[in-house]
Amino acid sequence: MLSVFSVIVLILSATVHEYMHGFVANQLGDSTAKNAGRLTLNPIKHLDFFGSFLLPLSMLLVGSHFLFGWAKP
Repeated sequence: MLSVFSVIVLILSATVHEYMHGFVANQLGDSTAKNAGRLTLNPIKHLDFFGSFLLPLSMLLVGSHFLFGWAKP
């Protein structure tokens, strides 16, 4: 089972990852992330209820050997 430390590291790294997608896209002329308020390091802005919580939790509950999920596009 995932430890609390692993969950914290996963959330922080996913947040930085998604921020950098938006940052690079903004630098290249696509301001979609900036306009949607997702050009931030606030993890709440990047989390998707189904893709970030429900799907991974259901996969854990059924005993899946891997987890799958996503953040807001």
